[in-house]
Amino acid sequence: MIVQQAFRALLLDRIAYDGVSDEPQPIIGAMAVVGVVAISLGLGVMNESLGGEKVPPGLVVSLTISTVLVGWGLWSASAWFVGTRVLGGGATYRTMLRAIGIAYAPGVFMVLFAVPSVGPIIFLTVRLWMLAAATVAVREAQSTGWGRAFSAALVGWWLSQFLFPALMLPLGGDEAIDGVPAAAEQSLDVGGHGLLDLFHGLAL
Repeated sequence: MIVQQAFRALLLDRIAYDGVSDEPQPIIGAMAVVGVVAISLGLGVMNESLGGEKVPPGLVVSLTISTVLVGWGLWSASAWFVGTRVLGGGATYRTMLRAIGIAYAPGVFMVLFAVPSVGPIIFLTVRLWMLAAATVAVREAQSTGWGRAFSAALVGWWLSQFLFPALMLPLGGDEAIDGVPAAAEQSLDVGGHGLLDLFHGLAL
């Protein structure tokens, strides 16, 4: 079921979100999609430096996974708040977690970030693809128009795909200067706490 939904999300098919607001089962399926995307991104950036520091690839992957999962919660919360409280939609936060989680499906191609020369271009394309999928998801979950759905999706997209990762995953850069706190340890600590908060807030 979730595989079919994820595939339809890749195609920007509205059917992927049919019944997402009234599914009685837990949101494990949506979390699985986000988890696969998180692993894909982790594999794509595992050889990158972190905040100018050369750290073990496993640490980069772990931090990437926690960052993506927390970003999912952030994007869902933003889409819920803007779409429901500001733009008059009718979705609950739990519904948005399901819908946005499924919309993460295009992110599986983030593993191609490691491809020389074209990796960053593919990375940006995939992020735009995810925004398009999330717009469809918000429209179906909130039962609103395309303009409002795009507005609700856009805020969370910027927060979860650019601002939050930039703070948590300072990839690349020059070598760290002595005396500066280790970016990897700081980011992993913050990301770990955020991930625990996300799981604590989910009524699984």
